[in-house]
Amino acid sequence: MRDYPREGVFWDHVDQYADCWEWTGQKAQGYGVIIHKRRRIYAHRWAYELFVGPLDRRKVGHYCENRACVNPSHLALSWRSVWVSA
Repeated sequence: MRDYPREGVFWDHVDQYADCWEWTGQKAQGYGVIIHKRRRIYAHRWAYELFVGPLDRRKVGHYCENRACVNPSHLALSWRSVWVSA
């Protein structure tokens, strides 16, 4: 796992009272982000590694099409072209 902040920081920024777990912290282009050690970390990628497993070179996409969602059951690895709308 990459160098991420402690897990408690993740939960401090998540509203999980709906099907989509909304990132309530900072956002960039609709995606949840957090700055850690001068590095931008995307919340959905962090969630994937926390709850599913290690990332590889593929992108983490959202089945729900909600960029702010960090619910691991809504996330999947895939090549970028699969997630880009036609």
